[in-house]
Amino acid sequence: VYKSFIQGDKWQPGLNELIDISDLTSHDLGAPGLFNLARYLNSTWKKHAVDPKLAIYIPIKLHKNTSILFYIYSEFFGQVKIFRDKLEAISWLLAD
Repeated sequence: VYKSFIQGDKWQPGLNELIDISDLTSHDLGAPGLFNLARYLNSTWKKHAVDPKLAIYIPIKLHKNTSILFYIYSEFFGQVKIFRDKLEAISWLLAD
């Protein structure tokens, strides 16, 4: 879904982004999926020479190891944070 959005005409490089994956269960999301998302974002942002903020809204509790892995990946792939509260995610994106 994200790739189709990026490749569509509505995406504007450099804008901060909010990904809402609140419909997923803890079994739908794992370290490989998070890594693939981070890798795709990194390559897309580099291609367009941008470094936006990305807030990922996940109201479910992730497995601890998955959260740690995503934190590590996000350190390499830009300004990415996971939020359990959607309003906090939006506030972070709008800050600065």
